[in-house]
Amino acid sequence: MQGPSIAFGGGTALTVKLLNQDRAPSALARSYLEALASGDARRATEMIDPGVRNSERELLTNATLESAEQLIEVVGLETIARTSSTALVRATYSLDGEHFEHDFRLTREPQEMLFLESWKLAEPLLLQAKVGVEGLQSLKVGDTEISVPQGGGDDTSAVTPSEDDGSRTVFLYPGLYRLSAADNPYVTTSTEELRAIPSDTLAETTFWVRMKPKPTFELEILQQVRLRIDQCAAKPTNLDRVCPEYLRQKDLLEAEVLSQADRFEEIGIGYFRSAEAVVKVRPGPNPLNADPGPEEHRFAVEGRIEFRDGEPKIRDLEMREIATG
Repeated sequence: MQGPSIAFGGGTALTVKLLNQDRAPSALARSYLEALASGDARRATEMIDPGVRNSERELLTNATLESAEQLIEVVGLETIARTSSTALVRATYSLDGEHFEHDFRLTREPQEMLFLESWKLAEPLLLQAKVGVEGLQSLKVGDTEISVPQGGGDDTSAVTPSEDDGSRTVFLYPGLYRLSAADNPYVTTSTEELRAIPSDTLAETTFWVRMKPKPTFELEILQQVRLRIDQCAAKPTNLDRVCPEYLRQKDLLEAEVLSQADRFEEIGIGYFRSAEAVVKVRPGPNPLNADPGPEEHRFAVEGRIEFRDGEPKIRDLEMREIATG
């Protein structure tokens, strides 16, 4: 009777050992990396919570990973330290031809069924970056659309917007992602590569979708500028604060636009300065002049441009006098 009992016990011990090999810290870390490598964000999130707010998890999804240009490939894992309660596993993975190492910390959990090991990852493999598009309300990371703050900076370039507006922080699993935004009637947008690769500068780097104005953009802004000039030469809108002082008079006898701005001296996504406009003004009588004659004033309109619901709007206007002679 003792012989069969000993054989059975030895077989059970071997079975337990084999089962625990599949439950070792390195095996758990490998399973986690393989989930990321296969685009299974749901499984990775179940294994270890990302530790960020729900509103910041919109890119930690299967849809985002599956639409990535490249995902990681698992190269190898090695347990470099282990105690009765903790373990440290060094993982090597590749992305876009580069090799990276990441040390996973794990903690031992209560055994299952009295003899099966149980370990838990202490932190996720998560990267933080900034993405932005000035002026538009959303952009896409892979196939996932996310909202961004509305832009409207004072940058004069049509290439790279200022980095104090129109951007937000995102959290991603490692990968190469396509960054884009939908075109609209006024601008075309670029397609960029978001490289979610471990680096010391990733969290401080902003990946921008660049915008380039279409002809309709400049035409729309010019129409708005000309409308504002007309309004400043007509009652009662001549009293608006944006209008020059020589037009902003209640007893103004005459105001006429002699020459409208017909182009821009400078224009970009967020800023413009118009060419010259000319108005004729005849102010009302004053203590020094009972019958003032007409005056001509030359000025340029400059200001900022912001997008509201996808349409460019002028704001923060100044009508600067142009000296003559």
